[in-house]
Amino acid sequence: MPRNEALSMELDVTTSGVDLPPGEAAEVIEILKYARNRVLPFDGLFQAEWLLTDIRALTWHTTRKGKGGLVSGRWVGTEKIEWNQILPNGHYLGDEQYSPLLETLQKTSFLLRSGMLTGKPVGNRHWKYVTTTLINLGRYMVLHEHRYKPKEYALSLLDQSGLNHFVVEYAKGGLSLALEIPQRILSYFYGSAFGQACPEALYSSLFSLDDRLCKEIYEWAKDAQNLMMPIKSGAYKGRRVFSVVAIAKIANCEQNLLVNQKMRAFLRQFEIELQEHDLLVPANAVTRHPSHKAPLLKDALSASLTQNAVTAVTNHIALSLSSHRHLPGKSPNPAYLSIRKARTHASQWGFPAGRTPLMPVDIGLRYLNGALTLVHRYGDLAVSLYLEFLRQAKEVSGLSAWKTQAKHREIFASLIGVPKYALLRSDFDIGQFHANTHANKGAESMDAHRLIGHVVASCVILIAILKPSRDEELLELGRDCISLIEGDGYYLDFALGKSNVGEAYEATSKPIPYKTAKAIELVKGLGKGIDGILGTDTSDRLFVLPGKGVANIKGVGKNGINRKLDLFGDLLGIRLDDHQRRWYVRVHEMRKFFLLLFFWQGRFGVLDAAREIAGHTDVEHIYRYMEANYPRESFTEIEADYAVNCLSSIDQYTQFGEVDSGLERLREMVCDHFGVSSLEFVPTGEWEQYVRDLREDDHFKLEPHSIKAAGDGLVEDIAISFIVSECLSDAA
Repeated sequence: MPRNEALSMELDVTTSGVDLPPGEAAEVIEILKYARNRVLPFDGLFQAEWLLTDIRALTWHTTRKGKGGLVSGRWVGTEKIEWNQILPNGHYLGDEQYSPLLETLQKTSFLLRSGMLTGKPVGNRHWKYVTTTLINLGRYMVLHEHRYKPKEYALSLLDQSGLNHFVVEYAKGGLSLALEIPQRILSYFYGSAFGQACPEALYSSLFSLDDRLCKEIYEWAKDAQNLMMPIKSGAYKGRRVFSVVAIAKIANCEQNLLVNQKMRAFLRQFEIELQEHDLLVPANAVTRHPSHKAPLLKDALSASLTQNAVTAVTNHIALSLSSHRHLPGKSPNPAYLSIRKARTHASQWGFPAGRTPLMPVDIGLRYLNGALTLVHRYGDLAVSLYLEFLRQAKEVSGLSAWKTQAKHREIFASLIGVPKYALLRSDFDIGQFHANTHANKGAESMDAHRLIGHVVASCVILIAILKPSRDEELLELGRDCISLIEGDGYYLDFALGKSNVGEAYEATSKPIPYKTAKAIELVKGLGKGIDGILGTDTSDRLFVLPGKGVANIKGVGKNGINRKLDLFGDLLGIRLDDHQRRWYVRVHEMRKFFLLLFFWQGRFGVLDAAREIAGHTDVEHIYRYMEANYPRESFTEIEADYAVNCLSSIDQYTQFGEVDSGLERLREMVCDHFGVSSLEFVPTGEWEQYVRDLREDDHFKLEPHSIKAAGDGLVEDIAISFIVSECLSDAA
C-alpha cells in the first residue's frame, strides 16, 4: 500500500490493538493528520470553511474571525483578496497566459491559511501580509520574465541571485524599488520630455537627480495632459503635483506603491512648486499642519527600510518556499535557496529598528483633558442635535436634490436656534449640519457632523489612553461592549488582539474608568439612535456614522478614526515642533503612552498590573515591550535602581528567605570589588554608583517571568531573575 494512502486512512480505534476513549482517539487522529501534512504532499481538495469562493476566483472572500458571508447578494463582514492585479508589463495576473503563476500563488495562500505550511492555522492578518508578499514576488518574476518564465514555470525558477536582488532592493527602499518603479517612471519622463532614451547613468542616482534636469522634466510634465493636477484644498491649494492615477498607469503598478515616503520623495524632485518646504509634506493634507511623522525631504530621499521590515518579508518568502513539497513543479525548491544569504546581502542597507518616539507628556495630557472636556461639557448636546436633525431630515422626500439640501439647511437653522443648544452655538459657532463644499471643509470650520466626529475621537482617546488598546481591539468593539458590575465598576468587553489561534480570538473584560464608560455610552446612544431613525442594524459595531448624505450609514474604520483624531488635534491646537509639525495622535501611541508612564511611575511594583492591562500572557512580554520603547539610559537606570534596592535589603538582614542566585552573585561581585564581606563597610554612594556602572556596561540585567498555576495556567505571581555577565557569556 502506498504510504500516502496508508496515512490518509481513518484510525480504527477498535481493531488497532489499543482501546482508546473517543476523546483520545480523536486527538490521536489529529496528531496523525498533522504528521502527514508535515511530511507528505497535500492531495485533498482546495476547499475550506473559511474560503467562501472557489479557489480559482479572481476575488476571494473569506471569513473574518469565523464570521462573514453572502447576505442578500452582497458580501458582508468578509476578508477580501484581489488576485487580478496589474503586472509590471501592463498585463494582469488574471490573464490566461499567467494562469500557472496565479494558480501557484492561490494554492500557496490556501495551504498557508489552512495550516499546511506551518502546522497550525494562521491568523487572518498575518495570512494577508504573506499573501501580499507572494503576489509581489510573482510581480518580480514577471518583471524579469525573460529569465524566470513565470508563464510556464510560475515561481519555480527563482534562483539565489534573484532572491538576493529582490531582498536587497527591498531593503534599499521597499517594494517600489524591488519592482523598479522609479526606473520605469524616469524612463518614461525622460523619453517623453527629450525624445530619447534615458541615459543608464541616471538610474544610479534616482534619488539625487540634477536640479536642472528635474526642472526641465517639470516644464514638460505641467503641460502634459492629466499628468499633473492642481491641489484642490489645504495649505498648498493650486500648486501642481503628480496625479497618482496617471503615474500608476505609467508604471503599471498599484497606486498604493506610489504613496510610501521613498516614492513620494522621488516624485517630489520634479514637483517644483512644493520644493521650498524642507519637509516631505503630503500634497493632499487636510490638517492645518504637517504630521509629526512627516520626514525631512533629504532624509526621505536617503532612507532605507529597517532590518525588522527586511526580516518580515524574508520570513514571508521562507513560508512560501515550504510549499515546494505540495507544489513541486511550480514552487521554488528551498534546497537551492538560502534566506540567510539574502538577508546577509541586504544587511548593509537595512538599519536597526529604533524606538518610535513616545508622545510628549504635555501633548498626551492635552489630548486626554480635551477629550474629557468635550465628553463632559458638550457630548450629550452634540448627540442630541445630530439625532434630532436626522429625525427631521428623514421626513423630507419627493424633492429635487438642491431643494432637499435647502430644506435640510432650513431644518438645521431652526434646530440650532433652540435655547437648548445655545452652548454649542456660542462655543463652536455651528452654522450647518454638514459642509459640502471644499470652501467649507477647512480645518477651521465646524459643523454638526464634524462635532460628532470630535465626540467619536474623544471616545477613542478615553479608551486608548485609560484602557490601553490595540487598533483592532478598538475597531472591533460591538455596541454592547460595556457592563456594570454592582459594587465594582464598569468593564470593557472585547476580543483580545494577538491572542488568536487561526480565526479564534480570546474574549476578555478589563476595568475602565467612569469617564471612559460615559464616552462609550454617548457613542453607543448615537449608533442606536441612528439605527432607530434610519431602520438599519449596526449593533455589531460601536463606531458608526452616516457618511455623505444623511442615509448612508457606515462603520468607521481605521482611516476614518485617524481622520477624526487629526481634526481633534487641530481643534485642541496641539503645540508645534521646530519644523511646524503637529503631533496627530494614533491609537498605538496612546497605548504606549499609558503603559510607559505607568511603569515609569510604579516601576517593578506595577509590572504585573501593566501586563494585565496590556493583555499580555506573560510578564516577560510586557517587559520586552518596555525595554524596546524606553531610551537605553532610562531603562538601565530603572534596572540599576531595582538592583540597588535589592542589594540594600539582603545586606541589612542576616535572616532572609530564598535569594535569587544571580542577585547573590552580583552582591559577591560588588563586595569583591571593594574588598569587603558586607556592603555595610562601603559608603552607600560608592557601591551604589558601582552597581549603576555595572548595569550601564551590561555586566548584569534583569529577566522578569510569570509564575503560572499548574492547572489553568493563570498567572499567580512574578519573579525577577538577575542575570550576571558570567551567565550571559555561558549562554552565548
